[in-house]
Amino acid sequence: MRDAGITRQTLLLSGRYGIAGFLLLPVRGALLGFVGGIHGQERHRLGSHGAARVTPRTAMRAVGLSVLAELLACLLVAGA
Repeated sequence: MRDAGITRQTLLLSGRYGIAGFLLLPVRGALLGFVGGIHGQERHRLGSHGAARVTPRTAMRAVGLSVLAELLACLLVAGA
């Protein structure tokens, strides 16, 4: 995510938004809070909606790949 230009501050704040979203709307709120937090921070930092649209997509791909890797490892352990 660093290669995409996502700052550490953006990740920390979006994590906080994800936790707050989870408390307000269990399970789905975490995803909405995380993605919304990244988009909001990047829109504020970059100044336009178009430039900020790329960053949440990149973050979701990175998080999705790590979740799939963990799922595969769990399935391999459970199957052994």
